[in-house]
Amino acid sequence: MKITPLDIQQKQFRVRFRGFEIVEVGDFLDLVANEFEELLHEKNRLKEEERQKTQKIQELEGAGRDLRNALISGQQFIEEMKDNARKEGELISEKAKAQARKILETAQVQAMQAESEIPQLKRRRAEVEARVRGILEMHKKLVDTRAEGLISPWPFKKRGGTSQAKRDAGKIHRGSESLTGENLERWKASGEPKRWIISHNYSWNHNDWSSLLEALKKSDYWPMNPDDVGTVLEEEKRSLA
Repeated sequence: MKITPLDIQQKQFRVRFRGFEIVEVGDFLDLVANEFEELLHEKNRLKEEERQKTQKIQELEGAGRDLRNALISGQQFIEEMKDNARKEGELISEKAKAQARKILETAQVQAMQAESEIPQLKRRRAEVEARVRGILEMHKKLVDTRAEGLISPWPFKKRGGTSQAKRDAGKIHRGSESLTGENLERWKASGEPKRWIISHNYSWNHNDWSSLLEALKKSDYWPMNPDDVGTVLEEEKRSLA
């Protein structure tokens, strides 16, 4: 049973002979009641403070848990980002290495092809140079023969010189036709006629034709017969239609 300050103040005692002084007992009971009431107030105040502190501690503990969870989540997110960045970097590195290997292999193949084509190009150049020298020599012989025929005092020498000149001229013509024919075939095999036709939308005029001839004269395919060039263009045009 709990005792309140009011219980102490209202407590009544029976009077006996030679008992305590009633006034002193009442005053003491009042003092005890006041002290008890203050103690109760102090107790309640302390309980309220304890409740508030407990609540504050719980709030702080909750905030601490949230902070720890946030830190853990942030750390996990950072680790995931690092792992993704590492994987992406490895993937990019592998792709770059693969591309580098492919480029290197292509370059090696092209270098080997170019190296294998060098002797062929040298032989072709030597053949062209030999043919050009032969044509020049035939031209020189023709000029010398004609000069001898013009200055010779004997008619038979003149006739003989003229016949030799005709034979030399025939050789020059045949050599020239062979060279122009080979050049025409090389130009046709290169695919340039088709590309030229496509770039001009399958139609061309005199200026286009003149520009093509000028370009060919500056290329390795010259000399060629312009009429043969026109024939090749028409044939290629029909094949593309």
